[in-house]
Amino acid sequence: MRKISLIVEGASEEIFLDSVRNFLRPQCPAGAMPKLVARPMNSNIPPSPKLIKMVRALLQDGSNHVIILTDVKGPNKFKDAQDAIAQIESSLGGLPSLNNQVFVHAAQYEIEAWLIPFWPRIQALAQSQRSKPTKAPEQINNQKPPSRLLGEIWRTGSRKSKSYNKVSHLPKILEGQDLEHASKECPTLKLFLNRLLTLSGAKTL
Repeated sequence: MRKISLIVEGASEEIFLDSVRNFLRPQCPAGAMPKLVARPMNSNIPPSPKLIKMVRALLQDGSNHVIILTDVKGPNKFKDAQDAIAQIESSLGGLPSLNNQVFVHAAQYEIEAWLIPFWPRIQALAQSQRSKPTKAPEQINNQKPPSRLLGEIWRTGSRKSKSYNKVSHLPKILEGQDLEHASKECPTLKLFLNRLLTLSGAKTL
């Protein structure tokens, strides 16, 4: 079985990968579903020697591919997803082209943007009639990021929860949802899913 290790920031991405597996499984040819293993850094992913060491260790430990998935939001001061990818690839030197084993992807501006297409589900869970943001999900930037919007809808909904909790709310938002639907509104998500589909020998979106 092909093994793909994903270096991610933390809990949100680990939980999100469950939905990625559910999306990928029926798309893959028989026997081609890869094993997706999350490797959380529990922090933002900086271009650093630590990251290079982690990538090399994963490749030596039997991973066929390594995918680095980072947010733009955070202390690294990336301008956008393209800048984040360019900086991390540059810090890795020749690794991104090493037998096409290492790839870098970024969520613009954070992974919670990939939840915005499921706004009706969010409304139902928060018991809120708050309208979906008019901006495209990935254009909701650091001034009021998607995670903050989710916090607001949970605080102001009928349930009046203290805030959005990624560990408990994120899997409920994604339950039964189709990531292909979200990919139509979120280009960086589509790129990420297409990478996994390509590595699995499946048809891209």
